[in-house]
Amino acid sequence: MARGQIRPLLNTEQNTQIDCPQVWVTVLSPGRQSDVLGQLAGGLPLGAIGNRSLRAAFVTSAILLAPNLWLLRGRPTLEAVPVLEPAEPVDG
Repeated sequence: MARGQIRPLLNTEQNTQIDCPQVWVTVLSPGRQSDVLGQLAGGLPLGAIGNRSLRAAFVTSAILLAPNLWLLRGRPTLEAVPVLEPAEPVDG
């Protein structure tokens, strides 16, 4: 469910960084393909582990996701993101 919610945000972020519409497929397709490969490579074995022990599946999944913490180091926190004030309404 979370993947479905985040996909439009990721697509928007990727699309804002692409200047030429002809390269959208070239940029977006490998991302989607790697997503599918990751689901196959990780989801099937985790499902097999989960059939034996749900606790083992959670621990294995935490171990596999732990390197992402290293990738997220140094990212801005919510406090570092500026808050935009609403614009004044325009009469007329």
